[in-house]
Amino acid sequence: MAEVQAEVRKGHVVRLDEEKVAARLSRNLDQSLRDLDSRMETALAAQEARLEGIGQARAAAVAAELTEAARRLERAEDRVRSLQRAITWQGVGRVALALVPFAVVGLVLAGTLGLLGTAFGVGPLLGWAWSSFEAATAWWAKALIAAGALGGASLAVWLVARLGRKVSDAYRGW
Repeated sequence: MAEVQAEVRKGHVVRLDEEKVAARLSRNLDQSLRDLDSRMETALAAQEARLEGIGQARAAAVAAELTEAARRLERAEDRVRSLQRAITWQGVGRVALALVPFAVVGLVLAGTLGLLGTAFGVGPLLGWAWSSFEAATAWWAKALIAAGALGGASLAVWLVARLGRKVSDAYRGW
């Protein structure tokens, strides 16, 4: 290239053989493409190796997590097997026997509530409220009757719950 520039400066006419120029440029282009291709292959190989390392690390982490989960599942299965052996008819009978006092207390409370309900006339009062509700023709009268009946029933439930809590506190340590 320097030779051509020197000849042009001297004022000589330079003629180029197009085929030789094309061949030279073609060789240069081929060499550049080969260099680029080899650099791309090197870069791709490096990226593949990096991604493969990441994939292997992630696969190892997932395998470790799965191993731990399988170990925990085996321990849970062992516990279930031991509990299945521990629950026998004798154990069920003991639990039922332990629940007898609670059942007796429940029956006594239900009987007491029934007796108190009858003594205070809760059933006839609610029946009267219902018949009054049915007989009322105006919507506001029905709303007042419903509010009064529900308020009274709520008060009764609150009183029973309060009484039950006091009884429970009194017999807690017994």
